[in-house]
Amino acid sequence: MKVIGFDTEWCLSNEDDDSEVNSTIKCATLHLCDENTCLIIQLLHLKSIPVSLLNFLRLPDYTFVGVGIKENLDKLEKHYGIRCRNAVELGPLAASVLKMPRLSACGIDELALVVNKLNIRKDRPLSVVFKDWGQYKLSKKHAKLATVNVYSYFNVGCKLLAAD
Repeated sequence: MKVIGFDTEWCLSNEDDDSEVNSTIKCATLHLCDENTCLIIQLLHLKSIPVSLLNFLRLPDYTFVGVGIKENLDKLEKHYGIRCRNAVELGPLAASVLKMPRLSACGIDELALVVNKLNIRKDRPLSVVFKDWGQYKLSKKHAKLATVNVYSYFNVGCKLLAAD
């Protein structure tokens, strides 16, 4: 089984005009990470979803891990028709494997600290704004935030699934 960190970032998107009345929340980016590579896919700027991405997310030997992954996948299916075959929510997995029920509702900061003894807060830029994820050109801060999060999902997922 191959573990892949999975995350998304959402932003407000104005469908037809610049008024906030017609704004909807859309998935701006999809982040994937294995042991050596992190990939940021700007879904908001694609004309269509590549078939290769749809097929990849349905591979039976891959397990996609993340925090809020089930909710993200529900929204991705609704907005883009994207489905994922094997998705694992890290909080409940950590709670079960480590027999610490409180971890079920924790975010990646707490999970990385408890599972891998890593404080990722110091590596995460804090000045990235929700609406900025929809920009055509992402900043280095966007890339760093995306990779710190999704790489942490990968690391925590690998350790927990190996112990399960």
